[in-house]
Amino acid sequence: MKRLLLLLILSLFLQDSVAQKVSPYYPTPSLGSSNNQFETQITYFDLNFVNSKIQEFLSRKLEMTLQGDSNYNLDGGKGTISESYLDKISINKEPRKMTFSFEVFPVEGELVVKTLKITGDTDAVLDFFVRYWSTNLNFDDVKRKEVVSNRYLQDRISFTFNEGNSTIEVQNTTIKDDEKFVAEFLSKKKKEQEQKVSDREMMPKYSKEAKKVEKVFSYNVLKKKRRLKYEQYDGYFKDTYAEKGNLDQKLEKFMADKKDGNYIIDVKYAVQNDKLKGLSFEVQKFQKPKGFLGTVNDVLMN
Repeated sequence: MKRLLLLLILSLFLQDSVAQKVSPYYPTPSLGSSNNQFETQITYFDLNFVNSKIQEFLSRKLEMTLQGDSNYNLDGGKGTISESYLDKISINKEPRKMTFSFEVFPVEGELVVKTLKITGDTDAVLDFFVRYWSTNLNFDDVKRKEVVSNRYLQDRISFTFNEGNSTIEVQNTTIKDDEKFVAEFLSKKKKEQEQKVSDREMMPKYSKEAKKVEKVFSYNVLKKKRRLKYEQYDGYFKDTYAEKGNLDQKLEKFMADKKDGNYIIDVKYAVQNDKLKGLSFEVQKFQKPKGFLGTVNDVLMN
């Protein structure tokens, strides 16, 4: 089951969506070529990222496609994974074939490429060497020199000519110790995670508490023989806060020591997070009893 899942991952053409997860430059993103969107350092990058670039290049530029199942020879994540590619279309001739053999090792659930060896028909292998790494090459020079090398970032790419069946070998020129590479990568990843936590902690903390808003409304109160009669108060307050704020009881308590008469009472209250935070009363105007006056204007005009 694990091998099947890995095969599915490796066989997807996801050039744009496969994110780079491991590299010697972590956390810096892939250092790609401005002239070739598929070109990447191969060694010590995660296999999924590298293989997505290579598969897409083979499909779009060389018209070659993955042939059959991948061949896995792994022990604890270490070993080789091989894939073969054939021409999509071949008229009146045998299709060209190339085999890519990745030497890999595990890092935090990812397989990382240590070396790559490509074998196959000379014209296909040479075509890949020249076009993938943007190499200017005279084929007569290749025949004479037998081995031609190129460089890309930390990679040394060596093409070995062999009539009918040639090879490309990709090796890292900088990293000599896999365990040291893993330790340094994990250390950089840990520091990055710690920095993210630190950055979040340093961000300004905004209180979720809404600002307290103070409001006032007024209404008429008639007090006569210890009985109160008052005009309906602010509709919004009545519908939203009156019952919760025990307005009637608090008003009666406030008016308990007041003498009989007509009153205009200011009701002051505060709201925060849609909750009533305070309620107080203040006499704005008083008149001797003449019966209940229905509006604030009636009281003010008398």
